[in-house]
Amino acid sequence: MIKVSVLIPAYQAQKYLSRCIESILNQTLKEIEIIIINDGSTDQTQQIMNYYQASYSFIKTDSQSNQGIVRTKEAALKKASGEYVLFMDDDDWLAPSALEKLYEHAKKEDADLVYYNFYEVIGNVGYPQIGIQVPFEEFKTHLIDRTITSLYHCTLWRKLIRKEYLDQLDFNKFPNINYWEDWVIGVLLTVFQPKIAFLNEYLYFWNRHPESTTAFVRDNCSTDIIAAFKSVIQYFKELEIYEQHKASFKQRLEEHTNWMEACREQNIECANQMSSFYGEWIESYEKN
Repeated sequence: MIKVSVLIPAYQAQKYLSRCIESILNQTLKEIEIIIINDGSTDQTQQIMNYYQASYSFIKTDSQSNQGIVRTKEAALKKASGEYVLFMDDDDWLAPSALEKLYEHAKKEDADLVYYNFYEVIGNVGYPQIGIQVPFEEFKTHLIDRTITSLYHCTLWRKLIRKEYLDQLDFNKFPNINYWEDWVIGVLLTVFQPKIAFLNEYLYFWNRHPESTTAFVRDNCSTDIIAAFKSVIQYFKELEIYEQHKASFKQRLEEHTNWMEACREQNIECANQMSSFYGEWIESYEKN
């Protein structure tokens, strides 16, 4: 039985992918599979994938034309057969006992989602980041709102996820975006009343480097963020739970718009687009 499927969307990943894969191969938990989807890379990503697939029978790979991160994660998930899944970014890596500890804790707590601590790596230095900074019972009580208002709690790699629970989500309803895609998926994961657990250990290394998606404001990011925001609100309205969480949506949009304004010099067009959308949205919000 496959206990954990590790899913890696890979794009232009030649610099870091081998380290990511090696960290999974070195796991103390052996009942695992690794699924890597190449999303139209033009560097040596595919060659690296081919090497590891030829060497290990539990590594599955596939390639596609560039379709974006949402479709790539969906493709990886469709191939997964594990009881639980862990999404990884192609430039990050795991502590050797990460999957064993997470799986054992998930089984002990009968959890759908297991949150944990991680290191933020900048250069060669790892800075410990606690996964949940408020009392756990408070976090559980306000899970939906805390996920809406944070770009961290929603991130998929920051939790082990029961595959059967994740399968409730229809990826076809998600906008095909490359920014805030984890916010969309992460927020929607909270609406089905998951059983959650927290493992107070540092198990994942989040690699922050100049080429990473979060390093600077890229073109079209505001377009993606606005699409993500509209999509989740529409879903909440369909579930008839929007009104009780609308203040959290306001907080998230307001904080992000202020952040975009603070780094306006990186991308003036994106900052203007966010500011314009926020002004229109808040006017409608205050009327209602």
